[in-house]
Amino acid sequence: MRPADILERHRQLYARPRSLADWTRPDVVRAGLAPLEAELADHLTPPGRLLLLGVGGGREAIALARRGFAVTGVDFAPALAAAAARTAQEAGIAITVEVREVTGLRPPASRFDAVWFSGTLYAALPSRALRVGLLRRLAASLRPGGGLVCQVHCDPSTAPRPWELRLRRAVARCTGGYTALQPGDMMPAGGEFHHYFQSPEELRAEFAAAGLQVRRRVAGDARRPTGILLARRGPQGPG
Repeated sequence: MRPADILERHRQLYARPRSLADWTRPDVVRAGLAPLEAELADHLTPPGRLLLLGVGGGREAIALARRGFAVTGVDFAPALAAAAARTAQEAGIAITVEVREVTGLRPPASRFDAVWFSGTLYAALPSRALRVGLLRRLAASLRPGGGLVCQVHCDPSTAPRPWELRLRRAVARCTGGYTALQPGDMMPAGGEFHHYFQSPEELRAEFAAAGLQVRRRVAGDARRPTGILLARRGPQGPG
């Protein structure tokens, strides 16, 4: 499958009634930020404009708005975007919701004080080139001192053996599939694409390619993702 095919598959998965029900359950929305998310949010400074990628049912959008951010949430699933807007309105919280494909975003320069990837959405973007290209555009949209939050899984055990990777790439070439496969790319039958990073060095290299550096890292484990707070390279972020 090509990256465009994978993104279309994701759209189909999230258009299912079950997905809508899971993401908009009242107990899920009311739960607010998870401990890892709250720790990362503590290092952002409201008030300010925050771009939320993957608004889902509104859980993070509402929690971040309550912290003082003017939240703009985007999602490629119209039903989820509508549910998030409705839930926020019922809670008396003002947020802006847009139906947009995240990978095509080109925000204006210096528009936001923070950018927030919902859950592990960042790692669900198929291909390093696509992720880095988006990160570069998002980095340019940050004001000086702004931060970007994402969550990833670091698991070197997911790396295929060299012959397995060569075989998968060969099959992809013959079938017109996804030839940009990297160690850590996983897509179970009927599920979503997910990239498992193989090392902290791989993480830093990918972020550096987008002009970003790690300001804060909250380590996860085999089950829990690692939380990352990024800043634009330069005086405003530590080395």
